[in-house]
Amino acid sequence: MARKDGELVSQPTLTLEEIRAIVDETHGWGKRVACHAYGGEGLQRALDGGCDSIEHGLELSDAQIAQMIKQGTWLCATLSVYYGDWPAADTPEGRRDRKRASDHETSFRKAHQAA
Repeated sequence: MARKDGELVSQPTLTLEEIRAIVDETHGWGKRVACHAYGGEGLQRALDGGCDSIEHGLELSDAQIAQMIKQGTWLCATLSVYYGDWPAADTPEGRRDRKRASDHETSFRKAHQAA
């Protein structure tokens, strides 16, 4: 995810076809696939590609949460790292980090309630 005007913007690294190939090969070896995804198109591709877990999941839509439940995809939310050494609240970085944590809290609560 990149930042544009302080907002997270999805910039997927892999195509859906590449993710499916990775998942198919990995599952063929009896292993599971974890995907590092904050939200947006990259997270959707991970779900559509059959990844077994989503690491982070900062911005989850209701539809993505429903898809995760239907597929049995795990959410490995990364909450504790956001509560560490933050920049001051009145700085651009501090506002960014607090917004990110707030967005993540909202997604995590929705996912937890849906499970």
